[in-house]
Amino acid sequence: WLDHLLNEMVACLLMFLTVWLLGHLGFFNHFPTYLKGHSELHLPTTGYQYKVLAYEMCVILTFALILYFCLAISVVHAATQKLAKWKNKERAIPSGGSGGMAKHLTLGGAIGQFNDLKLYFVEYVTLEDPEAIDVQGFSFYRYLLIAVRGTVDSMLIFGPLMWIAILWTFGVFLFIHAYAHVAFIRIMTFFLAVLVAALAAMMWAVVSVNRTSAESAKQFSESPDIPRTRKKHQSWIIFGLMTYAVFFLCYGTSRTLLQPWLWKLYFYALLFVAGFSLVMCLVFAFAIAPLIPTYGASVAMPPYVDVAHVKSLKVDLQDDQLRS
Repeated sequence: WLDHLLNEMVACLLMFLTVWLLGHLGFFNHFPTYLKGHSELHLPTTGYQYKVLAYEMCVILTFALILYFCLAISVVHAATQKLAKWKNKERAIPSGGSGGMAKHLTLGGAIGQFNDLKLYFVEYVTLEDPEAIDVQGFSFYRYLLIAVRGTVDSMLIFGPLMWIAILWTFGVFLFIHAYAHVAFIRIMTFFLAVLVAALAAMMWAVVSVNRTSAESAKQFSESPDIPRTRKKHQSWIIFGLMTYAVFFLCYGTSRTLLQPWLWKLYFYALLFVAGFSLVMCLVFAFAIAPLIPTYGASVAMPPYVDVAHVKSLKVDLQDDQLRS
C-alpha cells in the first residue's frame, strides 16, 4: 500500500513541477489568445488566472488520490486480518482432518470448514491435473495469500486504461459544462447517483461470487464424480469499475471541500454532496472493503479456478514456502 501511494505521490509531485515550470516559462500566457469566452461561456482572461487554475487542479487531484488511498487502506486492513485468520486456521488444523465435509463451506467458517475447503480444492485440482500441485507440501494459506495479494494490488495500481477512463470522464465534464451550461455541482450530484449504482453492482458481484463458490464446494462434497465446468468471471472488470467509482467519489469530495467559492454559490447543495460523499466513504470502508479479500479468495476457488494457472503457481508456492 505504501509503495503504491508513494509512486502516485511522486507522479503528483512531477505533475506539479511540470505545471510550475510551464507557468514560469509563460506557457499559460498564450491561452487567452486562443481560448476566448463569450456571453454564454466565461473563461479566464489572463495567463495568471489560467496558471492559478492549473495549480488548483493539481492540488485537487493530489488530495483525491490521498483520499483514495486512505479508503484503500481499509481494504488492506481487511485483507491482513483475513489472511492472519486463515494462517492461524491452517496451523491449527489437526493431521487427521475434520472427519467429513460440512454442508456449508465458507472461508469465514471454523477450522474444520477451512480444512474441508483445502481438501475440496486439492481434490478438485488433482482430479483435473494430478501434477498441478504438490499435495504433500501444498499450503492452502499461501495459495490464498497470492490470490488475495493480486486482488488487492489491482485496486492500488492506476494503469493506462484507468487514466484514459478518468481523462475521458473529465472530457465529458468539460463538454457538458461548456455546451450544455450545466454547473459542476449538478454534474457531481448526478455522478454520485451513478457511483452509488456502480458500487451497489460491485457489492452484488462480490456477494454472488462468494456464494457461488460456497455452493460449488457443497455440490462437490455431495457428488464429486459429476462433470464440472469452469465458470468464467472477469474480476479485472469488477475491480476496474470499483477503482473508477471510488476515485471519482474521492475526486468529488476533494473538489467540493477545497474550493471555497463553490460554498458561497451552492452552500446547501455542496453540504448535501459532502455529507453524502462521507456516508459513501463509510459504507465502502465498513461494508464493501471487508468483502473484497474473500472475493479475491473465492475467485481463486472452484468453479472459477483455472487449474493451468494453479499449476503455474507451483514454483511460486514452493519458493514462498522456502522463504518463510
